[in-house]
Amino acid sequence: MSELLANPLLLTEGWSWWKISCLLFLATYLLEDLAIISGALLSAGGAIMPEVALGVLLLGVFSGDIVLYGLGRGLKRMPVLRQWQWFHYHHDHLQRWLQRGVMQAVVIARVIPGIRFPVYTACGFFQVSFYRFFCWGLCATLLWVTLFFGSLYYLEGWLHETLSSVKWFVILGIISCFLLGRYLLTRKVKADL
Repeated sequence: MSELLANPLLLTEGWSWWKISCLLFLATYLLEDLAIISGALLSAGGAIMPEVALGVLLLGVFSGDIVLYGLGRGLKRMPVLRQWQWFHYHHDHLQRWLQRGVMQAVVIARVIPGIRFPVYTACGFFQVSFYRFFCWGLCATLLWVTLFFGSLYYLEGWLHETLSSVKWFVILGIISCFLLGRYLLTRKVKADL
């Protein structure tokens, strides 16, 4: 048990790269950030090649974005939504805002946790151009996932060389600070709305 606490990568010992890839892909649909963190740490630990892990993560994250857009398009056909008075009052305003600001909406939703689902679904619902959504979503995903993955990958390598006995606690602390910062930023943005 103490060996497992010292090196959590022992859980995947003996697993093939395709099995790890499948799990990373599926994990992006559940908890994107955790999947990216896991992929970077597994890559740095040698369980999977970093190029494969990054590719799988990019594919999983971006395909999830497309699914959310499609979900919004499907919701457009639901007659129950047409009955809401609030919906009729704000529909045109929200549609114009998303059509004009699709880049800002997609990029902000990529970085701030908790708003990706409503924003990407709204893009589909309000029929934002799929081409524009696809292009901006792809750019935001490539940039965000690559920077996040790369930072953790190289950080883990540096920690392994310098602080091998306590590296997992340092990594956990850094990730906790990162996630806390994103949470606080989300609260601030929601309070400003």
